[in-house]
Order: sequence, then C-alpha cells, then structure tokens
Amino acid sequence: MTRVIFVMLDGLRPDAITPERTPHLTRAIARGAHTLTARSVVPSITLPCHLSLMMSVPPARHGILSNQYVPIARPVQGLFDLAHDAEKTCAMIYNWEELRDLSAPGALAYSHMIRASYDMDDGDDRIVAHAAPIVAAGVYDFTFIYLGTIDIAGHWHGWMSDGYLAQVQKIDALVGTLIDAVTDDAVMILQADHGGHDRFHGTEEPEDMTIPWIMLGAGVRAGHTIARDVNLLDTAPTIAHLLGLSAPREWEGTPVVEALIG
Repeated sequence: MTRVIFVMLDGLRPDAITPERTPHLTRAIARGAHTLTARSVVPSITLPCHLSLMMSVPPARHGILSNQYVPIARPVQGLFDLAHDAEKTCAMIYNWEELRDLSAPGALAYSHMIRASYDMDDGDDRIVAHAAPIVAAGVYDFTFIYLGTIDIAGHWHGWMSDGYLAQVQKIDALVGTLIDAVTDDAVMILQADHGGHDRFHGTEEPEDMTIPWIMLGAGVRAGHTIARDVNLLDTAPTIAHLLGLSAPREWEGTPVVEALIG
C-alpha cells in the first residue's frame, strides 16, 4: 500500500504548461509519468467533473450536470467512502465548499476548507501553506488538495490570456512546494478537471475537454509519456489500486498501471 497525494488544478489547460512558465510541473513530468491529452467528461464543469472523478462514472450516470449538488438517485460508492470502509485515513483540503459532497459524512479523518480564499489572489497560497506540512508529515493514507484560482483567472481574464497564464505561473510555484513536501514512500497525482476557452468552459470543445494528468513518486516510471488514453474516470481506480483497494463494480474507469514500474 502506498500513500497518495492528489492535487487538483482546477481549469488548467495542458498547453499552459511550458518549461519557462511552469518549471515545477515540468519537473514533475520529467520525474514521473504523464499525458497532456487526458480527457474530461461532459459537461466539463467543476462539480460534475469531481463527482465523476471520485465515483468513476460519467455525469449521465450520477446525474449532476451543474455546480449545484442534488442527492443522487442511484448512489455509487465514491473513492473517499471506499477508502474509509477499508480503514484508510483520508484528508481533504480545499477552497470551494461545493466539493463537500464528494464524501459521505464520517468518511474523512480530516477536512479543512477556507471559503473566503477561493476568490482571492492568495486563495491557493493559504491552502498550500496549510497542506504542505500535512503532506510532509505523511499522516494520511489519501490526501486530496484542491486549488481553484486558475479556474477563477480563466473566468476573469479568459483562458490563455496574460492574466490566466500569470496565475498558472503563480500556482506552479505552489505546486513546487507540494512536490518538495512529498515523502519518498508516497505517490502524487496532479491533474485538471477541465480546461476552458474565452471566459467559459463546459462544452465538448477540445479546449474544454483536454486536461493534463501527471503521476510521480514511489514506484512510478520516470520520464514516461503514457501511451494509452486516459480519462477523468481513471483517476479513482488508479488511486484505489495504489491504496491496495478493489474498485466497486459500478466504476467505469481503469487504473493507469502503465505509469507504474513493473
């Protein structure tokens, strides 16, 4: 069993990742396995994407099609709940409260949410300042860290605008802090939930649907470009595999074992 740190970079387009602008994400790519052509789900909106990610089913299955949560008619066991039932400890550190429904009550050993920070320039700074010592201490089996301000910059300035790219560069430095905090016995996954175009996302356009997916750490192949197609639905099965858990039969994704040594 490996400990897992999962970092969500909301709204990050893969074509915003360059050695000059994002040296820390570039370092993660060099140290691990990655694809810059992973796919989101339809609609490519934050809450539907996260529910699909954690439950490994598309929005057509879980029924959440906007950023407003409603009880799911046919519930699917999510990653947090699966891990909790297997007596794994889970933590969630985030700045968008709507994500609170990603786990059932009682599934998290630790939860820290800074609501006011989500729309602020230093919103992700405060999340990383809180999360980095927890990552370094290796307290939890699975830690989910959500950084939301790249998405906010996209809505304010437009995706791939100067303002958006400046925020990507700023958040890359925070990613470097988290990478440096990861212990040698852990795996980190970094990815986006969706991209964007103009000041919008949610469509089936490639700019909205194409996302980066990066994994590095213990037992991960270094400098490897993943050849298989990777989808948002594959993240939860991959994390479950790393945690030594069997995926529920309803899950539709598959573990990205190609990224692992052996």
